[in-house]
Amino acid sequence: MKLFKYLAYKLLTLFSARFLVEKDEKPLIRRRGDIGRTPKRVLFDFSHSTTHLGDRLFFLPLMAALQAEGCELLLASNDKLTQPLLDGLLQPPLPMTMARENFSGLVVIQLPSLLDRYKKYASLLAVDFTDPRCDEGIAQQLVKSTSQELGMPLRQDLPLMLKAPAFSSVLPQEDGGSYFVFSNYIDSGGFRKLFVSESVLPRKARELRALGHRIVHVGSARDKAGDARHYDFVDIDLRGQMRIEDMPGLLNDPRVQGIVSYDNVFMHLAGLFGKQAFVLFRGRLSRTAYRHHMAHVNNTFFKNVRLLQYLA
Repeated sequence: MKLFKYLAYKLLTLFSARFLVEKDEKPLIRRRGDIGRTPKRVLFDFSHSTTHLGDRLFFLPLMAALQAEGCELLLASNDKLTQPLLDGLLQPPLPMTMARENFSGLVVIQLPSLLDRYKKYASLLAVDFTDPRCDEGIAQQLVKSTSQELGMPLRQDLPLMLKAPAFSSVLPQEDGGSYFVFSNYIDSGGFRKLFVSESVLPRKARELRALGHRIVHVGSARDKAGDARHYDFVDIDLRGQMRIEDMPGLLNDPRVQGIVSYDNVFMHLAGLFGKQAFVLFRGRLSRTAYRHHMAHVNNTFFKNVRLLQYLA
């Protein structure tokens, strides 16, 4: 029932978007109301359940570019995930404040949250990461399209100030050791698991363990409670033990060589930190969407695309 409601909501949103927002000539962007030019304050509302952790990372270059141009960045008051995620990733932290309920400036949301947000905000940019009209990675394309939309000279090549590599507090603190992070859970698009062979994930983890790497299993407490399988190749089980801010730090540990996962937030973190990623891509329902994800979504943070290898 939960999966049916999720799919029904997303389909209804896509249909309603034709009437609620105007599709822009610039890739990824849909507009509602008078968004103005060169705004001084921008609210990013990621509080809807359809905006997942990996989705938030796609907005990071845009946030950094806006901040560099003097914009004040705000988050929705009920968003408890974005700030911890960014705090675990960036140094110095990206300055963001919580918006008041009567905020009246420019709002940026992800398109799937439109039905629950369009009445709340008079002017907004709804970002559609499924738009295949991109010329480059979606994180970079978003900066380019927004720059053109707002008439602001936003830098696409602005370097992200990532934290320096350091031992993670969730791993043993002794020197040495080599780790791979194993992530076999997904929060969105779970129905696509029916079309792939999940067995390739533990198979790859076993191969890496045989080469001398330790395997670290990650997931939520709910993931662990709903999974009765025994993982005999796992050396450290961190399911239900990590905070949001611990996730970037785990991938930024110099002992962590990479990840074995679905195309999820850990894949994007691996790209940001230049780590090896063995990924089981869940695919998409159309050839156009599949090509878009392979060319512009999955690899958006990988400067060295050879680090991203797909399992089959």
